[in-house]
Amino acid sequence: MLSKSLQVAGLKEVYVVVGYQGEQLQKHLGAKYAGIHICYVHAEDWSKGNLYSFLAAQVFSEDDFILCMCDHIFDSQIVEKLMNMNPHSVLTLAVDRVQQSSSSSRPKESRNLTKSFS
Repeated sequence: MLSKSLQVAGLKEVYVVVGYQGEQLQKHLGAKYAGIHICYVHAEDWSKGNLYSFLAAQVFSEDDFILCMCDHIFDSQIVEKLMNMNPHSVLTLAVDRVQQSSSSSRPKESRNLTKSFS
């Protein structure tokens, strides 16, 4: 859930949007996890999808922020690169393109891309 990548990249605080079984998640993670302070936001419309969860947290996004899905695994270098992008960008998108090997389920090649939009 709270990736070591966020900790390694230097994040000290995260907002976790919870919905279904959110109380159980809060009990499990607590107020601090892996050295990162956690603020919880309850999404009333969590069953409608990620956009509604994001909208529940929008009051906390006046400053720059990084949006992560809890079931995505990523390298801390991606977070570090995002944190060092042009602060005047309207949007920066990070995409991890993985090419699958035809003979196995292991990734053959992974290439991390970041693109800023002004």
